[in-house]
Amino acid sequence: VSLKNADFLWEFFMVQQFLRFLTPAQDRPGPWWYFFPLLLLAVLPWLAATGRALCAPIRNLLRRESFNPAVLLWLWVVLIFLFFSISDSKLPSYILPIIPALAILIGRELSRVEVLPWTGGIVSLLVSAIVIVLAVMAPQWGLGQDVKPGPLDAFLTWVIAAGSVGFAATVMAMALRKHAFPAIMLIAAAWLVAIRLIMIGGVALGPAYSMRALSGEVARYNQPGVPVYSVAGYEQILPYYLRRTVIIVRYQGEFDFGIAHARGPLENRYLPTLAAFAARWKQEPRALAFVPRERFAQVQALDIGYRIVAGNAEWVALVHEGRP
Repeated sequence: VSLKNADFLWEFFMVQQFLRFLTPAQDRPGPWWYFFPLLLLAVLPWLAATGRALCAPIRNLLRRESFNPAVLLWLWVVLIFLFFSISDSKLPSYILPIIPALAILIGRELSRVEVLPWTGGIVSLLVSAIVIVLAVMAPQWGLGQDVKPGPLDAFLTWVIAAGSVGFAATVMAMALRKHAFPAIMLIAAAWLVAIRLIMIGGVALGPAYSMRALSGEVARYNQPGVPVYSVAGYEQILPYYLRRTVIIVRYQGEFDFGIAHARGPLENRYLPTLAAFAARWKQEPRALAFVPRERFAQVQALDIGYRIVAGNAEWVALVHEGRP
């Protein structure tokens, strides 16, 4: 790769590793506390047990003793968490590697209790109730307003079922509170099932967000020789479903290296400004464009002729105004 692309080593090792960590160049910002809410969400409902699990190994750190697996797991969790917290680039998935070690520490702590912790039971009840209330009130509160009522109702039904499973199982666990092991396992199993129910329900929302479905709706306009533009945003799966090369407009992202080191003209692959796109759009006899809904007002301000032919919750597909 380096023989064909002289700057590959710099881009891969320096830019994507060191500069990504030390500078905001990759546009993945986040405050120092970015991962704390994600961590709290990941350990629900065992907040108190997590606190004890993370505090217990600290007293062993300075002791001169034989290998302590709890200390190893603590270092695994804390150092990775701190490492990415000070990074200038943050994404939720960055702390996934700590979850196995954290789960073992939490499990170790829960194995020592003789009764179900009140905190775990109360938090599980509250989360279950919040899930149910959000699902019931979502239409009145305008949540999911970009999704058609049918798919949204189907999804919310599954969410209500998930919250109900969590609530019912937690009530049963609280009744068995003095029998710690079955009570803890009941809550854990219930939330495993509940999350799976929400994932199954998410299938109903697929067409509302799927680029595959959107690509199918515009199939009649996606003809050979018709240029396809992705304006002010880019969905990586779009070229795959269209089976076409997409011309990117006013977006670089992960393409910045390729754009900066391109050999030859980029007119058929990349347009740097909306003005350049507008000029090309007006000259094309036929054209197809995909625009993120949050950027659609910028395209409207260009005063170009277009017609909306399809859309989902996040994207709008356009063709020339008046074209069949």
